[in-house]
Order: sequence, then structure tokens, then C-alpha cells
Amino acid sequence: FLKANLDLGRKNSLKLDAEAREVKGGGIAGSLGLAPNQPFSLSAHMSGATTDGRLNALARSGADTPFSAQGAWTRAGGRVDARLMLLQSRWTKGWANAFGPQAQITLSARQRGKTLYDVDGRLHADNLDLTAHGPADTAKRSTRGLAVSMVINNLAKVAPQPIMGRGQFIGLLSGSPGDVRLSGQAQIANFEFLNYRLARAAGPMSLVWRNRQMTIQASAAGSGASGSGVVAAAGGPAPVGKIELSSLPDGRVLIRSMSIIGKAAKVDGAGGQNLFGGGLTFKGRLVVPDMAALRPGGKGTLQASWSAAQTTAPGAPWTFVGEGRGEHFATGAGDLDQVLGPEPRMSGHAGFVGDVVSFDTVSLTGAKAQANAQGQWKLDGSLKFDLAWQADGPFNLGPLEADGKATGMGT
Repeated sequence: FLKANLDLGRKNSLKLDAEAREVKGGGIAGSLGLAPNQPFSLSAHMSGATTDGRLNALARSGADTPFSAQGAWTRAGGRVDARLMLLQSRWTKGWANAFGPQAQITLSARQRGKTLYDVDGRLHADNLDLTAHGPADTAKRSTRGLAVSMVINNLAKVAPQPIMGRGQFIGLLSGSPGDVRLSGQAQIANFEFLNYRLARAAGPMSLVWRNRQMTIQASAAGSGASGSGVVAAAGGPAPVGKIELSSLPDGRVLIRSMSIIGKAAKVDGAGGQNLFGGGLTFKGRLVVPDMAALRPGGKGTLQASWSAAQTTAPGAPWTFVGEGRGEHFATGAGDLDQVLGPEPRMSGHAGFVGDVVSFDTVSLTGAKAQANAQGQWKLDGSLKFDLAWQADGPFNLGPLEADGKATGMGT
């Protein structure tokens, strides 16, 4: 059964009386994401007024207590404490995997003026500690500035790729519920991508929430670089990056601008939203001005460009079309350079969903060879491709010398 009585706002009154019981579980438990076949109970009571009141709430599912809260307040201030068991509900299980099985929430306030209060808030879980402190005006429903600190001990639990360690943000939150600005300094420890590691990446970051749209601007400088391979050589000891993106009301992400500048390569791009239809676009380019900085024995330049688009359909992938070319080009691998020649060309078409880039076609044309491939690349670095190639001799394959035409296939 469910019984509820609610009265909010009449002469500043606050009244809530809710009782629910499901002896064998049922629809109420299921709608909250809890086990529908376990005994369920809910008791929530709030009484008093906006200036003087009390709150008690408790939910049980089987032997577990997925939610509890207690609080009291007067004109002089107050305090509310709550605990949420994130693993118990399917709606919060993803948060449990990222931050821990339970979250503790504390909010307190102390009056400084007629409608001005000093506010302290904390959200704590195994992998998250978020605090806020500062003035809040209850009449204007705004703040001139809350000092905010957030620490995530292991970012890899929040976003598996690229691999990241501890993340920290310190800044100031200001504004009202419909117009919020957060600005400060962020840093990430132990960043790793494709055998390229940075001990630290840090820089300024700002977030603006307005008109149901969130816009983030961030820049970072890396330090403590190590690793091997092409990505490590391109990034070098102290890469820098900038990005501006917006989270749109429909959940899509618009990358407005981005750039990454490393020792041997530069990537930049800009995006927008179509005036008619609302589709998203993004165009970018990669420039390697001197292959010698990327590989021993390399020479010449490498340039690539791409354009991407995403429709308004729910879950629609990003689709990419790209091309690249070398000029006076050499990789430093003699046998490969012999078949590629000084002006190789590459083109491709791909789709990106989740952490997988699916290539419908990739074509490489060199002076003595041509290759076509299709397959997948995951952001963890794993590859799965089918390849077909042909080459015109004479050319060397290791200790062998081939004369005439050669073809092959592989995965």
C-alpha cells in the first residue's frame, strides 16, 4: 500500500507524510530500481515550515537500507544528513561502479544575515570527495561564490579510457540554479594512452550551465612524460592541449574547438551545429612538420584532415571521412619506404560509438603498393582488421627480393 500527504509552500508550510509497504515486493520497489521480489518499506515525514522544520526518511529493501535521511532547521540554520546505498538500485548502480557502494551527504547552514547563510556541504564515497563552503542567499536563490573542492581517487573507474589516476579540482561556484558558473584549476595524475604516459596534466577549467546547456572550457599542460612508440614521440616531454565543448539538452556533445600540440605533431579542429536539422559537425587536421622528430631516419612531412558528422537520431554514431598525404616522406623503415615512396596517400571512412572506431574502408596508396582494410580500433589500443594488398616489384621483403607483382590478404 501507499499513503501520501503533501503540502509545500502554503504560508511557507512544509508537510510530507508518506508510508509505503510491499510485503513481497512489487511495483513501487521496482520503479525505484530496487529488487521487486524483496519486502519493501518507505517512511518519509517532513513537518514545519521553510524557516523551522524537521525531516526523517527511511527506505528498506529486504535486509538492506538503500536510503536514509534526517534533518532539522530553524531561521538560525540547520543540518541534513543522508546516506544512499548506490548498489541497491539499478538507477544508481553505474555510480556505484564509478564511485563506490554508498554515498554520505551532509549539508549544514548558519545564518549571517536576514536571508544570507554560510553553507557547508559534503558528498563522500570511496572514490569521491566533494566539498563546498561559502555564502548563499535564500531569497535570491543564488551564491556569490562557494569554494568547491573535488577529489576522485581513481579516474579509471569513472572513464576506463584513456587510463587516468587521481583527479582533483579546486575552484569557485557562483550564480543561481538556472545560471551557474564553476571555474578553477584541475589536475590529473598518471595519464596513459597507447604506451604514452604523463605523470601530471594540469590547467584551468571552467563550466557554465545556462539555458539547459553545459559548456566546458579547459586547457592543460603535461609533464613527467615517458613511454615508447609513435604517440610518445609525437607528444614529447611537455604537450599542451585546449578544448571547448558543450553538452546539449538532448545529451549529445558538441566539440566547439580543440587543439593538442606536442613535440612532433599538432592536432586541431572546430565543430558546430547545423542551423537546419540540428546535426553536429567537426572538422580537424593533423600535421607532422618533420618525420625525423617522430622516427629515427624519418624525413619529410605528413598531413591529414577529416570531417565528422552526427545526426539528431538517439544513439547515432559519429561518422568520419578522412584523408592524408606525405611529402618528401620517409618513415625510416627502408623496406616500407621503398614501396610507399615519397608521396603516399591514405583515405578512409569510419564510425565512432562508445569506445570503438569502426572503419568501413581504409585505403593506402604508395609508389609500388596499394592496401585496403576494414575493421575496428578500440580506445584501449586493441585492433582487429582484415587486409588485402598488392605490390609491384622489384622490391625487398626482408631478406627476400620480389620481382613482378605480389598480392596478399591477412588479419
